[in-house]
Amino acid sequence: MSKRYRFLVVLLTVFIFLCKHLNAASEETPRNADVVMLPSFLVEDSYIKAIINPWEYISLPGFEILSRCPNDFTAAYVHALQKAKRARLAILPDEFWGELATPMKIILYNEKPKWAEGGNLPRSMDLAWSSGNKAIARSKPINQSQLSVVSDDDLFISCGNYRSIIQPYLTAKTFDYYASQVAATDGKGSDLTDFTVDPDSDLRLHKRLPRFASWFTVGMLGQFGLYANHVIESASTGEVLVLPNAIWKSPEETIVMQEAISQNRKRKKKHNLPPPALVPLGVFFKDSASPENIAIWNSEAALIVRWGLFAKEKDGKDHRAAFLQFVDQTTREPVSEPPFQKCFGLSFHEVEERLKEYMPTAITEAIRVPLGVVPEQKYLARQATSSEVARIVGTWARLEARILDPIFADFRQKCLDFADKQFQRECLKENQDPYFLAEYGLYAAQIGNTQKALETLTAATQAGVVRPRAYIELARLKLHASIDNGRFSLSDSEFSQINELLSIAQIQMPGLISIYNVMALVLKHAPKPPTLEELNKLRQAVDLFPSDSTFAYKVATIYRQYGYIEEAAAVVKHGLDFADTESARTLLTGVK
Repeated sequence: MSKRYRFLVVLLTVFIFLCKHLNAASEETPRNADVVMLPSFLVEDSYIKAIINPWEYISLPGFEILSRCPNDFTAAYVHALQKAKRARLAILPDEFWGELATPMKIILYNEKPKWAEGGNLPRSMDLAWSSGNKAIARSKPINQSQLSVVSDDDLFISCGNYRSIIQPYLTAKTFDYYASQVAATDGKGSDLTDFTVDPDSDLRLHKRLPRFASWFTVGMLGQFGLYANHVIESASTGEVLVLPNAIWKSPEETIVMQEAISQNRKRKKKHNLPPPALVPLGVFFKDSASPENIAIWNSEAALIVRWGLFAKEKDGKDHRAAFLQFVDQTTREPVSEPPFQKCFGLSFHEVEERLKEYMPTAITEAIRVPLGVVPEQKYLARQATSSEVARIVGTWARLEARILDPIFADFRQKCLDFADKQFQRECLKENQDPYFLAEYGLYAAQIGNTQKALETLTAATQAGVVRPRAYIELARLKLHASIDNGRFSLSDSEFSQINELLSIAQIQMPGLISIYNVMALVLKHAPKPPTLEELNKLRQAVDLFPSDSTFAYKVATIYRQYGYIEEAAAVVKHGLDFADTESARTLLTGVK
């Protein structure tokens, strides 16, 4: 036995001994103790653990994956990602799904949650638990998710503990899930083949440019959205996307309506319902929901999307092509009845009647859409480098800390401490990877280390890193460095440098509103009056975000500041055309 091997055996024995005693100590914690224990993920990785279970790295178009799960599960997850893409393309054409500026990061791990008795771990990684026999994990927008999804607007990280899905399929001798499942089900197949994940469809829909009207995104992904609770199932004829029946106002009210329809069917009566109280389309497309009508407005948005994409007339024809044309049109101009009628060949009132007729079908029947056959993308898995682990896991901890409520100050600090260890470990190696430097610089900016942030973000951006947030943050730091006696005091060279940084960020991700907010502040405090061409960059952003009345107000004010009265009036008119609340209209009419 070699000396190195004997050393490892001794070290492992000590490690196991300490673990047993630590577990025993944790069992003595008082029942009501207010203790938060981090997942073992969120502690310094031990040398032993790094050897036994290193991070695996996978790069796919649009994704970077770090996994500490068994290989077969990781393969199932990657397959599920590819199914999710096929599913969304079965609903909407590719041009309706936006692109993300940087690959989405996925962190997969498989560990027993470490909850202290009486403790409450906020937004931990011990999420993504399955229920029943189906192994389904689904990602929704932040604060509505079983998975922990954090973002920097241009970067998104989905992180989940999949132990509850993985553990049932472990055997004493192998990690071969498919074999163990098939054996357990007498060869009838396994739930893991129906494993569903979709961490990015909602992000792509929200990030698409120009932005969709709010009624469409609500109808797709909102409270009762058509695509909010989709599931992919295997069938004898292939994989099928299942969209559950529509909900009207509430699940309870929908059940009552379903029972009434069922009774009518048993009596062989036409399954009509009392006409639902729809918001007239002329009002629906113009104004957002009032608090008292939010349930009806959300239900109607989902019903319109469902009808537009899947309803068929008596002659078998559908409205899909017309509906897609209409949705795309509403990203560039406000809705009015003439263009609506031109798309559908129907008036607002006629479509309202069609929606009422479609209601019984919508609330009683699920929609099943076959997935297209698309060749699977091959991928290679390898052991992750320390640089990859630091920038992905360290950034996850940084962003997790940023969104935590102040009442979780202790946990937030532990997240920051963990991120610091990840970044500092690589700094000691003098890591010059631009992607690592960008993440380290953003971390330094978050904790207030301005000097280190300027140093690392400058190095990253000069290397041409694709990370829009790095350019924005560096521009913001340079802008604030110009403050003199409480006022911005930019020199010509500083103005030029900052504008160049923002221009690169704009090219990398034109749909990032924070670019234009910093740009507006820079132009407002320019050392000399900016050119109309420079100001028109803000005007282009107004077109990208037509419903953002606050931004339109800001841009119109800057135009007026430099004497461009007609341009200011055009921005105000554009904003008023898309304004959907009285407060937005009041704000815009107050431009001076």
